[in-house]
Amino acid sequence: MDLQIAYRSEIFRQYNKAKGAAKRGQLNKGRVNRALGLLMSDRFMDKVHQYGTTYNQCGCPDYENRNVFCKHRLAYIMNWRATQQLMILIEEGKVEFGDDPPGILAPMRTTWLVLLVLLASCAAPKQEPKAPLVGATSAPHSARIGVRHTLPPVPPDTTPTIAPTAPTKGWQERADTLQAKAQLAINDNYWEDTEFKKEAYKTAREMIAISTGKLNEDSKAILKHFRWGMEFMDRRQLKKAIDILETYN
Repeated sequence: MDLQIAYRSEIFRQYNKAKGAAKRGQLNKGRVNRALGLLMSDRFMDKVHQYGTTYNQCGCPDYENRNVFCKHRLAYIMNWRATQQLMILIEEGKVEFGDDPPGILAPMRTTWLVLLVLLASCAAPKQEPKAPLVGATSAPHSARIGVRHTLPPVPPDTTPTIAPTAPTKGWQERADTLQAKAQLAINDNYWEDTEFKKEAYKTAREMIAISTGKLNEDSKAILKHFRWGMEFMDRRQLKKAIDILETYN
């Protein structure tokens, strides 16, 4: 699936959820519609910076003077939630950056990626844990009438551990190739080289297919870090892939 198609699909899914909240009287329908319009325009990032909009607050007059859920916060939250879902799709391999249609120009693609990275890095609000109730009513009935409880013994941990698996010759050859590509990508700019990325992703998937146990888990982690490093132009992610690969050298 193309990145932009997946992004728009997630945005409209969040918009439909907001419309449902508006029908229940939890949001203002007009602001929900204006939030979508803002999100689909080229003014979205400008407004976010202008008003310092975050998940929890906004500096616009609508929010500060009327204390209402303004269109800027609505747009920000819809984008944040859509971006989080898109990240999951990318990690699961359901969105392939190398499969963009010919009409999508590289600068436009890069702009979308930068937008996703900037807004995905903003964490959702932390929910404060609820304080436990204090008083007679907070204890179980049996405790209030003086019944002593004996906690049952904790059973031993029987979770099976994953046995280490020695890499095969075929896996090691692919790992060496992928490590060289990761280092090459760190040293030079291969962010827009579609063929380079397709070959690397194919090699990583082959490593997953021919591995089991811990080796299979590490192969999946290598693909994830390599893909995120290339698509989001993050050399730190590529370095993480190399670090895992070096443990098998």
